[in-house]
Amino acid sequence: MKSKGVHFLEEPREESRGMVAAFSDLYGNKRDWLELKKRGKQASFDPSNET
Repeated sequence: MKSKGVHFLEEPREESRGMVAAFSDLYGNKRDWLELKKRGKQASFDPSNET
């Protein structure tokens, strides 16, 4: 996502339901990307790998 020009507002963080990454869209609106945990597995998020 970073390679596509996405501006992240903070580092991704782990919360109870999974990983959260806050970013702003083209118009300056704050958006949250949520990657839910799978049962019994650890969540992970690497914005440099997303397309």
